[in-house]
Amino acid sequence: MQAQQNLARQQDLWKQQLTTREALEKAQNDVKVAESSVQEREKQIEPQESRINQEKCRRSKAPATT
Repeated sequence: MQAQQNLARQQDLWKQQLTTREALEKAQNDVKVAESSVQEREKQIEPQESRINQEKCRRSKAPATT
């Protein structure tokens, strides 16, 4: 994830005293926002996966048509 890469870069720069605390904190916040977004998307996917699985099950139990 790009936010994680930027955070790692900012942490490295911070250790070398080549960045500001503000830039480091922004990078940390960007990672938190990105992780929150991923979690929200995963929550949205769960009901869809359930519906897909239910439909697959229903179709596998339906009599074959020719």
